[in-house]
Amino acid sequence: MKLLYIGDNRNRSNWGCRATSIALRRLLDRIAPVSGVIYGKEVAAYSCTPTPINSLIPLKLFMFSYRNRNTRFFRDYVEFEKNFHLKMDYVTENVNESVRNFLKYKNFYPHLSEIYEFIESCDALVFNGEGDIIFTTPPRRNHIFYLMIIEIAHQLGKKIFYVNSMISPCPSTGINKKNYDQTITTLSKCSFVSVRDLESLSLLNKFNLNTKYGYIPDALFTWFHYFDESSKLNLKNGDFLIPFPEKESYFGKLNLSKPYICVGGSSLAAWDKEKAIPRYIELVNTLKNIGINTVLVQSCDGDVFLQKVALSTNVPIVPVETPILLAATVLANAQVFISGRYHPSIMASLGGTPCIFLGSNSHKTRSLQDVLEYENVVEFSAYPSLQECQEILKMAQEMLEEGEERRNKILTVVKKLALEAESVATFIK
Repeated sequence: MKLLYIGDNRNRSNWGCRATSIALRRLLDRIAPVSGVIYGKEVAAYSCTPTPINSLIPLKLFMFSYRNRNTRFFRDYVEFEKNFHLKMDYVTENVNESVRNFLKYKNFYPHLSEIYEFIESCDALVFNGEGDIIFTTPPRRNHIFYLMIIEIAHQLGKKIFYVNSMISPCPSTGINKKNYDQTITTLSKCSFVSVRDLESLSLLNKFNLNTKYGYIPDALFTWFHYFDESSKLNLKNGDFLIPFPEKESYFGKLNLSKPYICVGGSSLAAWDKEKAIPRYIELVNTLKNIGINTVLVQSCDGDVFLQKVALSTNVPIVPVETPILLAATVLANAQVFISGRYHPSIMASLGGTPCIFLGSNSHKTRSLQDVLEYENVVEFSAYPSLQECQEILKMAQEMLEEGEERRNKILTVVKKLALEAESVATFIK
């Protein structure tokens, strides 16, 4: 059996995208040869790849507008393109229209032709669902692209496995009913669907899919073997983390030889960076009262605001370009990790690091606590208030006091989740 792997996000800077994509690929390699890969960056919002109907607006400006897509500028621009019949994206909210567009253009444009040939030549498609099924308005391009590919693969009689996924309403726009209904129709054509948390499973149960489905922990948990006592790396000098092109400002700043706590960003805070900056400055300055080193971690391009937080608070930062296993090691060796990022919290947990969760763009930082079997599920705002900063400080101090007992409890759960995550291989056949 030859597999086509869709949604390998290692070509994106986001730590979670890189890590879980690699982890899932390692699992697929145990099952069958991977004959082709469609990388996640190629299907992100208004891909910069040479397709016939990309938007005319420059990519960077469009991405800024897309992240703020409820603004009048975004709505007016899209309407402008439609009214004047300018070049538009071939992927639309209507999956059947997307399929027609794809098949119409595939013989004229190499990028689309290559995707179709990948589908034709494989026996089965495996989608790395990650966090793409969030029913936003407008819908996420990754998600509607994947729905289109599922429909095409189904027409060609291929087996389809949609795994490592999450399902969630959007915290800002709720549930896009049209996208919700189309998702149910299309996912029913898969051979198997798996979600990575129990809250997603609860939503999936409501789909009444006419196919096999279930809960399997995130593939990233299988990285547990990198952090057991025989493999664990004990980094002391942060200079070894500095990525290309080795900015001078990073040297001599990060000391990992003493206990430290890590603070990361949030997928929700990334939507309003100007609002986030003063709140994270407040948080970092509050955490200094613990009396141990604080390290900022930029695990996504969207968390670039942490660079300004680092300058304002005189705290070192681990940049987004850091090699992924080294980045995970920093988190796994921390005393506490505070963040609104999903996969970085798993990375921390791989080493037993207790996490304090901030809000995100979905239920993921809340539902992950259930997966990790936290006794008390607590989620602070993605823009923590002064009072919340004090509560986070208190919680961090309590975690530090619990010490190895708490870390060992987390490690016991993670070891179990690592074994459960490997079970995805039994369904891809």
